[in-house]
Amino acid sequence: IAKFQNTTSGTPYGVMIKDASSGSTGYPLLNVTNHGGNATHFRVDSGAGRVGFGAAPSSTSQVTIQGPAGTSGSEISTKALHIIEGGYNNGATFQVSNASSVSRFQVDGNGNATFANHVGINKAVSSSVGLSVSADSTATNSYGLEVTNASANTRFLVDGVGSSFFYKTDNAVGMKFDSSSGNVGIGTASPGVKLEVNGGADGSVGFGGRSDGGNGNNRRFNLIAYADGGGANYGGGLKIQ
Repeated sequence: IAKFQNTTSGTPYGVMIKDASSGSTGYPLLNVTNHGGNATHFRVDSGAGRVGFGAAPSSTSQVTIQGPAGTSGSEISTKALHIIEGGYNNGATFQVSNASSVSRFQVDGNGNATFANHVGINKAVSSSVGLSVSADSTATNSYGLEVTNASANTRFLVDGVGSSFFYKTDNAVGMKFDSSSGNVGIGTASPGVKLEVNGGADGSVGFGGRSDGGNGNNRRFNLIAYADGGGANYGGGLKIQ
C-alpha cells in the first residue's frame, strides 16, 4: 500500500500510497490531524481520491476546504483559502477550466475577474442574462445591486421590490423609478404621478426643450413651477418661458 523509493539518481525521494484492490470508498488513505487526533489538518480518501483541508473530504466534492473558526475582527487570519500570485500580474492566479482546459472563471494578479458565461449572485443564473443579481428579500431596505463612485458613494441602487434610485454628487436621490406604482420622480424620491419633476426652489426650471435650429442647440422653452407667493397648500401655477 505504501512505497518509499529512490531507485535511480534521476528519481527523487518520494512516497506513494496505493488504494487496496478491494478497498472501500471514503476511508482515509492519508490523514494528518492535531495532537488529539480529532481534528483533520489534511486528508486524502480512498476511492475517488477526494481531498480535505481542515476537514474530512465531502462525498460530493473533489476538494473540501474549511478555514479555522474565527472571531469578529479576525477575518484576515481565518481565511479558508488564500491564493498568492507568483509575481506576474497579468497571469491567472486562480482559474477554473472545463475538461478541455477552456477557462470558465479566472482571477489575475491585479484582481481582475473574468467569467466565461452567465453569472448569478444570490440567485440561479439566467440563460438570457449575463449578470443576474437578487436582493436577500422583497423589501425596500434590502438591495440587490449597488453602483458606487471611486469614493464608495452610492450612485445607483435597486431595492428588493425593484425600485431604482440614481444619486447626485451630494448623495441625495436625483431620480427614482417606483416599481409599485410605475411612477418616475426627478428631484424627488416620492413621485405621486407618472412623471413628477421637482426643480428645486420656487421659480426653478423643471423642464426645458431644445432644438438644433437657429444659432445651434439652444433651449427654446422652459417650464417653470411657481407658488405665486402662497405656501405649501396654496395653489401656484406653471410658467412657459
